[in-house]
Amino acid sequence: MTHSSYADSKRETWETFREKNHSFLRTRLIREFLEDSVHQQLLKQALNEETAWAYKAVDLSFKRFYQDVIWRSYMLKTLHWDAVRYDRYHRRRQQRTPLSDQEEMFEEAGNFSSRVEEQSLEEELHHYSIWLGFRSLTPYQQWIFSKKYSSGWKDTDIASHLQISRQAVSNAHRKGLKTLRFYAGK
Repeated sequence: MTHSSYADSKRETWETFREKNHSFLRTRLIREFLEDSVHQQLLKQALNEETAWAYKAVDLSFKRFYQDVIWRSYMLKTLHWDAVRYDRYHRRRQQRTPLSDQEEMFEEAGNFSSRVEEQSLEEELHHYSIWLGFRSLTPYQQWIFSKKYSSGWKDTDIASHLQISRQAVSNAHRKGLKTLRFYAGK
């Protein structure tokens, strides 16, 4: 058999395989596998030589390729759902304590937690509408807001100091925020 007739028979085998398995070769996974010239050469060699080691070589290379695909898919899904959980956490946090993340309302007041002497939150409010809203809060709500925003206390700290539940602190805080939003016009 001459070299050109051997090459023609190889080409015919590959072409025959492609014709018989047209729909199989169109699947995304197989297309991506065969985009690599090494994988394509291994498959052509297995088709032409029909030896056990050639089939095993194709099988092994496909298994490695497939494991890599599975690993990439797992990592992408993990990153995606971690990002979703991260966004969900920060969105919920923003809904629960919107004023703690919106410093534009308190730009002129400065950083509350860095003050050495503790001032009343009322003294630090420079926006008239917010100040009016703060003045309309109950003394209980004003104290909670002062501790939360001036002193940097958490709901659990306030609750343990007042010997009430954290939910009671959260409810008072939420109602106070509603009042402040009304006065701020939001």
